[in-house]
Amino acid sequence: MKKQIYLILGYGVPKDILSDKHYDRYFSQAFNCIYNQSAGGPAVIIFSGGPTDCYKPYKRTEAGEMLKLFKKFCGQSFVRKAVKRWKLLVENKSLSTLENLLFAKNILIGKKIKGGNLTIFCEATRVRRIKILAGKIFSKLFKIKIVSVDFDTSVNRYCAKDFLDKKEKKSLKLELRALKDKKLLKKARGLCLERLEMFRNEGYNKNPVVITKWWKEVFMKL
Repeated sequence: MKKQIYLILGYGVPKDILSDKHYDRYFSQAFNCIYNQSAGGPAVIIFSGGPTDCYKPYKRTEAGEMLKLFKKFCGQSFVRKAVKRWKLLVENKSLSTLENLLFAKNILIGKKIKGGNLTIFCEATRVRRIKILAGKIFSKLFKIKIVSVDFDTSVNRYCAKDFLDKKEKKSLKLELRALKDKKLLKKARGLCLERLEMFRNEGYNKNPVVITKWWKEVFMKL
């Protein structure tokens, strides 16, 4: 049986992930997909997302919170036996989609995990960009499958389609350049830190509006 590896990309750190409706929808589908595919067999699951906490003292990571929620799903009495052979790993340094993929790759290489199937779970509007990036980063190591989950019901999800398309094209263009240039990759991380500082200054409750503001006033002008 081929190795089954799963990568779940993070999308922010909510105040309480155990009651967050977006993550609940996201993880319900991801968990069921992994459960169905693994059929009680072994699986490696990586939770990827760094220190984007917007609540003081800013110590939590997306990956750490996602692991907490996933363990809640795994702890249900009727699935405990089937999930015993799952190995849960954490990638808690990334600040962007590109870093999600690159840092997860480093973990897999470090643990000498290669070959088999890699399934990547992501938010629905970003699926094309992630498919292209993942192909360049993982294609020599795994057979790749992208599973998009349309879980977001915040204002960001309902921006005009042409704007969402432009944002994704712009992101992909910059990320493909950063893949080839370490200086640009470092610069991109710096930009993510600036964005995070903006989010923290505005407060988490305003994040959907602030994100749109960031896209339009800063990111699209790069």
